[in-house]
Amino acid sequence: MENPDGLFAGFDVGTQGLKGLLIDARSRRVVARGQVGYGLLPGLAPGAAEQHPDTWIQALGEVARQLFGAPGVETARLSGIGISGQQHGLVVLDGEDRPLRAAKLWCDTQTAAEARELSVRLGRPVPTGFTAPKVLWLARHEPETWRRTRRVLLPHDYVNLVLSGSAWCEAGDASGTGWFDPRTRAVDADSCAAVAPDLLQRLPPLAEAGSLPGRLSERGAWVLGLDSRQVGVPLSTGAGDNMASAIGAGATREGVAVLSLGTSATIFAHSSRAVVDPGV
Repeated sequence: MENPDGLFAGFDVGTQGLKGLLIDARSRRVVARGQVGYGLLPGLAPGAAEQHPDTWIQALGEVARQLFGAPGVETARLSGIGISGQQHGLVVLDGEDRPLRAAKLWCDTQTAAEARELSVRLGRPVPTGFTAPKVLWLARHEPETWRRTRRVLLPHDYVNLVLSGSAWCEAGDASGTGWFDPRTRAVDADSCAAVAPDLLQRLPPLAEAGSLPGRLSERGAWVLGLDSRQVGVPLSTGAGDNMASAIGAGATREGVAVLSLGTSATIFAHSSRAVVDPGV
């Protein structure tokens, strides 16, 4: 980071709302908090759980104004932005990076049949909530939408794209798609082909952990209610919400485990090597 003693903003794109924190690295204090709630789209078919990506961007702007408009906050000191988000969701974009439809979320169960089918094709269980069954469902049930799709992103990837103009994914969130190999830390081409023949070409590149793959664009500054002086502020790779909360809760070394009871239940633990459950 250009200024390790500056202000750092973090935003979490959740299922029930978007939250934000502004931290002063110099004093190691939280100087502002914000949140906006939202819900699922109404009137969906049984099992469907969807939100439109525009909802996240609108909420992001509202939360950013709560943070940067807080008393005493000097936006000139903003030195970095990080985004975490709900995992497994499917965001499909056209050639101009516009959403083609609402995002199917992790809790969508319309794709149960596709999950069972992929489990057979790949020879390993593929959970209904993962992203891969959603892609197969879309290609099968909405072929015209899939034909027009040029990018396949996860929710927090989409927010990073809006803020920076660049698309990338990171290993933690990618591990919940169904096409990522945690042993090689790479996208598995055979798994992609089993989902859709041309899926691989529509995925963003993987960003290295600890890298700064994007910077705030003019559009991103406008979304956050900032001015041109903040254009160029670095964006971290970001992470899925489970990975980010694990780090925040201290599961960063062997022997520490964290239990989270939220919209879903998860247990976090650190390992220096890939640990793959043979049943999964």
